[in-house]
Amino acid sequence: MAAQPNPLDVSIQFEPRTIVIGFRHNFQADQYLLLMKGNRFVDVMDLGVKLVSDRSVSMRLPSRVTEIVSSASSCGFYLCFSDEDLASQWQRALLLWKFREGSRSKLYVDRNIDDGQLNKMLRISKPRPRRDYEDPGPAITSVRPYGH
Repeated sequence: MAAQPNPLDVSIQFEPRTIVIGFRHNFQADQYLLLMKGNRFVDVMDLGVKLVSDRSVSMRLPSRVTEIVSSASSCGFYLCFSDEDLASQWQRALLLWKFREGSRSKLYVDRNIDDGQLNKMLRISKPRPRRDYEDPGPAITSVRPYGH
């Protein structure tokens, strides 16, 4: 699969332990947040999912994420979970995550996923991007004198 011109942004913060996923479009971040807010796993794990900018969603990392490893073959890095069961639940519930080949406890975000696949995963059938403020330019009016 060819890489997208703009891969998804993913960053880790250590205080508090959170991961931030930056989407290409506002509507993708909005939909991911909506799906995560209605997700039982997210509620039980108390991940505190929230929108942190127009295009970015953050969530807490559980203490059972024991290591974060840099990796070019895993789109930048991957998370190591202390148990395979939690890793499997995380992968199913949080949608964007893939297992590293040959592992059931190491996950990464496919940052190069194309928009069609991402929108399908997020259950977006027709993307409706929110427009950021655009200057409409000068108003053009047609004024006719009264009675003409």
